[in-house]
Amino acid sequence: MLEAAMPKVTPQVAMFAALALLLAGCAGTAREPPPVNGMLLGGATGAAIGGLATNSAGGALAGGLLGAAVGGAAEASAAPPPPPPCYARDPYGRMRPVPCY
Repeated sequence: MLEAAMPKVTPQVAMFAALALLLAGCAGTAREPPPVNGMLLGGATGAAIGGLATNSAGGALAGGLLGAAVGGAAEASAAPPPPPPCYARDPYGRMRPVPCY
């Protein structure tokens, strides 16, 4: 009786979900800007959940797009603000932006 209530997962959807989760592990590198990490992880997770929930490629696509949007927005809002610029006086007494060291 419990088996009849469970949706059937096709091999294509299961393979797509597994691939999406494997790629989600590659989301965190130090060279990427912070929103990219959230978008990759949210998109992969959303695609996996959407594909498994609807048992269709359309559901996986919709879940991936929604997950990428939410993950990118969440990661961008959690990023610290950039540091303030550094200034120094030039020989004429005017303030000029300089690189911070």
